[in-house]
Amino acid sequence: MWIKRSLVIVPIVLFAFLAQSVFWVPGTASVSNNESRLNRIILYMGGNPEDMNPWTSTKTTDSTISDYFFEGLIRYNRMYELEPWLAETVVVRHEVTVAVPRDMTAEQLEAAIRAEFGTLVAEVSDKGEKKLEIGDELAKAAEAAGAIRELRSFVEAQPSVKLLRIAFSDKPVSGEIVSAVQPDFRARMEKRLGHELYPELKQAALTAWEQLTGEKRVGTPEAWLEQFEDFVGQAGTPLLQHNPVVDCVLHKGVYWTDGPFFSDPARTWLTSVNGDEAGNVVADSKEEAIGLIRQRLATAADAKVDAINYDKRFGDDAKGPWWGRGPELGARDVKLTFEHLKDPVYGSPRRSSYLSILDMRVFDDNRYRVQVVLDELYSPALADLAGSLLPYHVWNLKCWEHEAVRRGLGPQDLGIERAKYNPMSHLRSRDRDFALAPSYLGSMLLEPMNGDSKPYWENNLRVRLRRNEFYWNRKTEYEYVDWFVFDPALGSETSEVVFLGGGMDIYSAKDYQVQRYEAMEDKYYVIKRQPTTYEYIGFNMTREQLKDKRVRMALSMAINVDDILKYVVFEQGQRISGPGYPVLPWYNPEYRIEHTWRSGPKKGQTEQLQFLPFDMEEAKALLLEAGYREQGGKLFKDGKPLRLQFVNTTGQGSRQKSAVLAKERWEQLGVEVDYKQYEWNDYIQRFIMAMNFDVCVLGWSGGLDFDKRQLWGTDFTPPNGLNFVGYSNPEVDKLMSDILKVYDYDEQVRLSHEIFNKIASDFPYVFLFSPFTTTIADRHLVWRKEVGKDAQGNPIYEDRPLDHEFINTSRATWRFFEPELVRRAEIPQFTDEQKRN
Repeated sequence: MWIKRSLVIVPIVLFAFLAQSVFWVPGTASVSNNESRLNRIILYMGGNPEDMNPWTSTKTTDSTISDYFFEGLIRYNRMYELEPWLAETVVVRHEVTVAVPRDMTAEQLEAAIRAEFGTLVAEVSDKGEKKLEIGDELAKAAEAAGAIRELRSFVEAQPSVKLLRIAFSDKPVSGEIVSAVQPDFRARMEKRLGHELYPELKQAALTAWEQLTGEKRVGTPEAWLEQFEDFVGQAGTPLLQHNPVVDCVLHKGVYWTDGPFFSDPARTWLTSVNGDEAGNVVADSKEEAIGLIRQRLATAADAKVDAINYDKRFGDDAKGPWWGRGPELGARDVKLTFEHLKDPVYGSPRRSSYLSILDMRVFDDNRYRVQVVLDELYSPALADLAGSLLPYHVWNLKCWEHEAVRRGLGPQDLGIERAKYNPMSHLRSRDRDFALAPSYLGSMLLEPMNGDSKPYWENNLRVRLRRNEFYWNRKTEYEYVDWFVFDPALGSETSEVVFLGGGMDIYSAKDYQVQRYEAMEDKYYVIKRQPTTYEYIGFNMTREQLKDKRVRMALSMAINVDDILKYVVFEQGQRISGPGYPVLPWYNPEYRIEHTWRSGPKKGQTEQLQFLPFDMEEAKALLLEAGYREQGGKLFKDGKPLRLQFVNTTGQGSRQKSAVLAKERWEQLGVEVDYKQYEWNDYIQRFIMAMNFDVCVLGWSGGLDFDKRQLWGTDFTPPNGLNFVGYSNPEVDKLMSDILKVYDYDEQVRLSHEIFNKIASDFPYVFLFSPFTTTIADRHLVWRKEVGKDAQGNPIYEDRPLDHEFINTSRATWRFFEPELVRRAEIPQFTDEQKRN
């Protein structure tokens, strides 16, 4: 009986329970617009972060979060142009150390330099005499090259050189990067003097060149002259040496934020030893804090040890968490950052980018001024200074040692003499507390979700960020940013459900979803951006059948790129004509392909084409012109079929679909195509980096500078670089070398376009498209734009839509504008004029 009754009662109770849930499950409106919701931005990511140190982490999920915490001397603005950031002014000075020519005095040379460069000459200093000597190693190298006889004659005639250092500089301008670099110093001086700076050197080098025979005569006389001059430099000093010096003056009033702390603020001390911060301790008095540090660091009796409380704080003083205002940013932070990055013991995977730093200069009379001295003219190095700064008060060796001692890794624990102890060697940088609890310079900081337990975020659930109340620049309108963490396998589907329910502000749409959201623009902004990414099909130009440009051009014309854009990526991309990202100024949108038609009604006509058209007849005509003949529907040359080994990675994405379309068209053309797919690591190592293919499908996603030698330089084939298609063009090599010494932006653009044009005209790739990344944003979000100042100097803000013309025409991603977003309770309405105003 009870079983029968339960079969009736249980469904009724369950139905009643589900029915009443309508009243307690929040609807879209309540999720979107409750008071707490209006004070936060909610986003999502596909995995947990692990390491908040920007210089040791390697995961995108790490940088997604840590980008909020740190800033650099300079940054990329909304148009991807470099501008000062933590530095108020940046002047790229130029120090040229020059040997005084034999036929001039130092005074005559200085006068000629001042006459040529005028007020840009900031200082001329005497660097003394430098003796020239040919050591054993140099003698062996010069002998092997066939230069030893003339090298000895040159050194005997001039056993020493007198050196001058010329410092070029210009007036700093707030908010701008000013360059005084003179890469053409030598050419301008030789033009002024009417002869070579060092005619005796050139004569000795050319004499040696004339005496070279057989395999020793390699290259050109110009290259030999450079090598000979390098030999002279190895004998004592380069006759001409260039050192760019990035001279920065930091903003004042920028402070680090330390925390979170859960201890009583009166018992929380920031300690120091002889002026260097030594970390935090919890103690009942200043004397006790000092005693702890003396004990842990075994300081000398005369060492000056101090301890101070955080006098400025925000958060919950009573129970925590709270945060304290730390030391002011200064030149010491900059110096320590780049010295650590160069140090192999620090262990940054990005170390190679900073090996060109020769010296870091700080100034006793100005704690905000720092100079970064570089070892050669290399203009892209300026972008490396956009990297995050580290806090000196956390990363100096005294503080590092204190943490090592606390964790049982001090010199006494390890039985090492203190004089020989280096904490960097025993407590790895990535293992320090900083990885989970950093100090902050950026607009947000980590909000603890687990009390004082680390990590402060909830793995597989949420990372919460809180506004940094000590941030030096404009503070965010919202107090919190929540990043939901979704399983990567389910992330897209799960995140879209949450987004549509009003539980998130931003959603990254897939290509096939974009048109659906475009039909709902009353509820959502559809923000399209072009990332630094493009897709291509690459030709291995070292393979015999692909050495002829006409063959590569024909294979390109047999692919319908417009169909790929339409049916594979649903129009969510921009077709490209050459090697670059359309979002950057180095891409040349004005490039045109000069093509003389071989077939059809235009035969014999020459046209300027934006893109190669899809034209099977013209493709066939190009192959016939290249010597191929058609037999039984197949193409042959010298009795051999036109056969392609076409490799790709496994999967079902756009690259696989594009490859299948290309294969089908090439087979229609009469090409034999052996198409195979391989697992990613196998594909890269066994085929791509081994150059074991004829044709491959890949894409590039990379940095913002114009140094493309890794991809296109003759000397950068694997394993030395990523030129796995074997591209080689001496003109391009020279241009790519020349541009590295150019600091003028307009000239960089001009040279980049010239490089672009030459590579594109060689057809090393089928350049396909640059995909859009589409961000869907809730229309409750608005952009709060600063439009002026009131009479008291306070900023005046006005709301603008996220599809404002200013944002739409920017190159940077939407995250550039994220700090200026605010959420409204109701969706605001904007006129077309307000979208442009």
